[in-house]
Amino acid sequence: MFRKIAPYVPPALTTAILASLFVQEFDHLAPERFKLKIKPLIDRKAAPPPEFSGDAAPQRGVFAGSDRSYSAVLVVQGTPQAETRKQLAKSAAKACLKWGSKDVDIALGFSPRVWDSVKALVPLGNIGQSIAVDYKLKDRTSEKSQRTIANTGGDILVHVKADSQGRCAEVVKSVLKELEGSPVTWTEDQYGYQPEGPSLLCSTTSSSSASSNPTALCKIACVPKIGASYALYQRWEDDLDTMKGKAKPVSNHVERMKGMDQDGAKLQILRHTARTGKLGTKSVDDKAGMLFVAYSADPRVFDYMLDRMVGRRGGVEDTTMLSSRCVRAQQFYIPSQAQINALGQTN
Repeated sequence: MFRKIAPYVPPALTTAILASLFVQEFDHLAPERFKLKIKPLIDRKAAPPPEFSGDAAPQRGVFAGSDRSYSAVLVVQGTPQAETRKQLAKSAAKACLKWGSKDVDIALGFSPRVWDSVKALVPLGNIGQSIAVDYKLKDRTSEKSQRTIANTGGDILVHVKADSQGRCAEVVKSVLKELEGSPVTWTEDQYGYQPEGPSLLCSTTSSSSASSNPTALCKIACVPKIGASYALYQRWEDDLDTMKGKAKPVSNHVERMKGMDQDGAKLQILRHTARTGKLGTKSVDDKAGMLFVAYSADPRVFDYMLDRMVGRRGGVEDTTMLSSRCVRAQQFYIPSQAQINALGQTN
């Protein structure tokens, strides 16, 4: 219709005008280009290509497991005393090391206060000398729905992926057995599955090509030359009743999570998601939902994405906040495999 009213306008110019109108109308969906002032942890131009082998090898649970259909997440809360936190971390490391690579992929992580208690016992590499990163999860509340993404605690994270739910349960059981006698306040174990077969969500979209390239995944999730990572864990419960009879908001979650740092590089995470709970139950403990574990070389990327979800950047609340509730959330430091080995071998 636009072309009929003004047939003399060149086609290329017409396209440009329409594109401009579209961008203005849906600008709140677009990524915040060059607005996030994040200085990269390494100089991409001067630094050599990252190596993820030897002492810099990450735990397999961070990047592997794209072909596995089941997962489990164990969160353990310890007591406040520093010495008891050390005991908890060492026991968890020993339990995970016993599994090696026996048809499971495991990632073990620690809360800020636990890692501060035990990092003197392990080789820190460059990360202990030049990089000081605050990865404590901050509470966030959406102004519109008043729903929150709150730090619910947890000192130990064990993320397991396997070919059967039974295998996942065996790993969790063995870790809990190793922790017997340790000062534990509470534990929570959740089990997830892929309803349509195995899948790994890399960055913000499903990527089968990336999932077959461990080096590409490590570059997203792990600190170069260290092999360590940072993890965001969330458990969401479905709350679809709140969406009944309401217009679906124009706030696509995947699109709104996109962004760039000050060098123009994409802000990426490596995320693993799984369905959990029972669809037909009304029980609070078994309510259907999602397990979400994301890994990144820089936890500030999590801050950007979480701010976008609650509407702090752009003023648009994310659809996820309206259709589900975040009932568990915490961030963890995920040591390299060498760091886990050293911690598990200490007395």
